[in-house]
Amino acid sequence: MCLTADCIDAVGDGPDPQEQGVGVRRDVADAEMCSLGARLDAIEADYRAVAAVFLKDATIASRLDGVAVLARDEAHRLGAVGPTARGSGLPLDLRRTGYAAYSRLAFEPVVETGGDAMARGRVRAREVFQSFDLIRQVRRLLPPGPVSAKVSGFPRGEHFSRLEQPRGEVIYYLQGNGTAY
Repeated sequence: MCLTADCIDAVGDGPDPQEQGVGVRRDVADAEMCSLGARLDAIEADYRAVAAVFLKDATIASRLDGVAVLARDEAHRLGAVGPTARGSGLPLDLRRTGYAAYSRLAFEPVVETGGDAMARGRVRAREVFQSFDLIRQVRRLLPPGPVSAKVSGFPRGEHFSRLEQPRGEVIYYLQGNGTAY
C-alpha cells in the first residue's frame, strides 16, 4: 500500500503552471476522500508496528542513546532547525507561524530533550504520527465541492517564503516576469 501513489492517483501530479495557481490539479471526489481515510488508517496501523520496534528495540537504543549529543543551548547557538532542534528541546516549527492552512490545525511541535541521535529519531517517528493526525484534520476541514481554482495569465512580481519541511526550515524565493518563462 503506497499512500503517496494513491494520493497522486486521486488528485493528479500537481498543478499545471499554465492552468492552475495553488491547490490541487483536480477536485477530489467524496468517494476518493473516504477511501483515503481507510487507507490512512491501514498505513498508520502498519507504521505503529514499525515505530514500536524502533522506539523500543535495545539494539537501536544502544547505538543511538548518548550519541552525537547536541545540547539545547548549543543547538540554539548554531541555528539548528527541524528535528535536530526539536530533538535538543527547542520547540521550533515554522508551521506554527500559520502559513497555508496551519493556522486552522491543532498541533504542537514534537519535542524531545535528550539532544542525542535517539532523541532526534524519536522526534521523526512521533512526527509521522502527528502527520496522520494533521491529514485527518484537513480532511474534516476541507469544504465539500470544488476546491481547485483556475488561474489565467502569468504572475509578475516576487515572493519570499519560509516553510517547514522534513529536515527543517527551507526558504523559497520566486520571481515572475509576467511570461511563461
